[in-house]
Formats: sequence, C-alpha cells, structure tokens
Amino acid sequence: MGWEAVMRIRVSRGWKITKFDGHLFIRGQDLLVVPNCHQDQTFAIQIDMEENVTPDPVLYVQSALLYTNSEGERRIRVHTWAAMTSTNFNDIIGSIDVQASAVMMSHQALDQSLKGNQTEGRNKLSSFCQQVVQAGNMCPQSDALQFLPLYIMGMLKSAAFRATNDIPADLRTYIWMRLETMSVSQSAAFFNPRLMALHNAPEECRQPNDHGQIDLPEMLNLTSESMTQDGVYLLEDGETMYMWIGRAVDTNFLSAVFGMGSFEQLDPLAAEAVVGTRGDPLSEKVGNIIRQVRSERPTPFLQLQIMRQGEPKEAKFFAALIEDRTVGMQSTYTEFLQRMGYRSPQAAPPQQGGMPQAGMPPPGMPPQGGMAPPMNEDTDPKTSVAEHSSLLPILC
Repeated sequence: MGWEAVMRIRVSRGWKITKFDGHLFIRGQDLLVVPNCHQDQTFAIQIDMEENVTPDPVLYVQSALLYTNSEGERRIRVHTWAAMTSTNFNDIIGSIDVQASAVMMSHQALDQSLKGNQTEGRNKLSSFCQQVVQAGNMCPQSDALQFLPLYIMGMLKSAAFRATNDIPADLRTYIWMRLETMSVSQSAAFFNPRLMALHNAPEECRQPNDHGQIDLPEMLNLTSESMTQDGVYLLEDGETMYMWIGRAVDTNFLSAVFGMGSFEQLDPLAAEAVVGTRGDPLSEKVGNIIRQVRSERPTPFLQLQIMRQGEPKEAKFFAALIEDRTVGMQSTYTEFLQRMGYRSPQAAPPQQGGMPQAGMPPPGMPPQGGMAPPMNEDTDPKTSVAEHSSLLPILC
C-alpha cells in the first residue's frame, strides 16, 4: 500500500500523452496526485503521435511513482516499457491486445458519458465497433478484430452502459467508479464473463495439477444454447459468481454437493454455505473449482449466489449471456455483427486457440443465440435451454 503518492509518466520522442484515466488528480501537465495506491489499482494513458515529428522506431513509456509505504518510508519506483513501432498495417493489427483495447474503449465511453450523457457513450462504443468490424472485413484472419466486437457488445449490454431503467443512478455510478480502476483482466471479465458447467466437470478438476492449481472446466459460449435443464452452471464476471441449477438436475448431484434430496428442497441461501464442505468427491470437485476461480480474482472476494431455475433472480444470470437477446439489447451476437456491417469471409475463419479470454464463440460468424425464459416441467431435461425460447492502448 502506498500513501501520499505522486506519479509522473513520460513517453519517447514523437509521441504525446493525450489523456489519463483512473482515480487521480492532475497537477500541472503530467504530475498525477494519488492519495493512495495499491496493486489492485489501474491507471491508463492514451497516447498519440506528435505532428511534424518523426517518432523513434522504439516507443518507450516510463512511469515514476513516489510514495510513502506503511512503515513511513519514502520510496520511489520506476517502470520502463518498450515496444517496436511499425508502419505495416498487418503488423499493427497483429499486435492488438484484445482485452487492453476493450478496456481502453470502455474508458473513452465512460469519459464521453460523464461529459455528455449515456447515449453519447453508447454511440461512441457503436462507432468503435463499426470501425473494428470494417477493419475485420479487410483482415478476416485477425483474431483480435474478430473478438473485439464481442467485448463491445458486452459493454453495451452491461449494467454500465445499457439503456434500461433497471439500473438506479447510484448503482450505475458505483459501477463507473469501479471500472475506472479495475485491472484489465477483471474489466474484461465484467464485459465478457466466464461460463462453465459443473455437473459434468472432468475428474481432473478435483485434484491440483503439477503447478498446484485446479484445471477449470471448458469455457462455454455465453448463450443459453450452451445450457440444458439438467445442468449446473457457474458464471463469473470478475465481481460476483452465479451458480444456476436446472430444474431437471440429477438428484445425486444435489445430495452430494448440497445435502438435498430434490430440486424443490434446495434452499439457495443455505446451499451457498455448504458448497465444497460435504466431503463427497463431487462436492470436493465443485469446491475446488470455486476456490480456483476466487484465487484468480483475489480482489474483491467473489461472493457466490446460487439460483434455481424459475426464480426471479435468475434474470441476473441470463442478462450476462451476452450472445443472446438480453434486457440490455434485443439482439443476438449474429444480429449485432450484421448491423455493424459484418461480411462473412470467403476464406476459412481463424481458430480460437491462443485467445486470452475464455468463454468466447469461434471467430467469424457465431451461431445464432436465443432467449431463455422459464421452462415447462414436462420438457426433455436434455434439451437446450434456448430451445424453449418463445488501436494499441498503453496501460500502466
């Protein structure tokens, strides 16, 4: 923890800093006053090329932080970061960091919303997406340009930007304040959560691997088509974990994990306290998965909310399935891309391997999503939930 801190950031010749993002006060032109700073705090800068100046082939960004630690000692910490510059379009596109770019876009949309109104912020995101999709049409083999629209759609459907009346002003203000200092990975998860199945998680999830970590189940696409009524699913958005339990779930799973004999007997509030504590191998596996997710998001502590199929609060869960039509936007991912000007490439789409964020659909045109209203009890438990439906940002 650092106290009474000041920070100065500078860039190499030919570049200039145009904007600082984060919880800070700017004194003068480039001196940032930070009352307290810690490892979970994030600052972002926006840079641009200076006019009539030829930049160096290597871009340098250096930050110097002067602070007082908890022992009363005055310390200074200096970080220097370097990156090669290029005039080749393919090299530039190939170097895009998807998550960092998405977070920078959210910062700019937040700034526009604060200066104007929320509609202007949403319009800025839509404008970003149109530009990304148009560039993706020209470079269909670019993974970054294929995945960025998914994050932008997640922003438009999120509680931070969606144009609905279900988010009160104080809650939206809190979310905006949190997004200003969240880490890149946490902000990316907020707009594009992780979804995984617990009822059929592989046995490898029960014991730590050679690195002492639990292997998480395969990430699922954020659509109700990935779900079935006999399943149990965990969704994590960097702030909260939601466990959704289908009406036709196996009673053996309920007994092993929650100590309940039927779906009707399950009390969500009581169940939250017993997950992973039953001593059964299946309970141990589910508990280890939850602990592993929490270890990957140390701040804040991820509270687990359990919800049964058909309960009113499951609306929070389905609102996070951004590839479907949601309360935030009545468009599937396919429809959204088409509205942004997407053109299906003639060549084979790029593969998903190597992307930093799990839980995404394959690049190119994704499968059609669907809505997820309550289901009838006499339906086939194996049926999909959906079938019952009526550019290079620098961060310091």
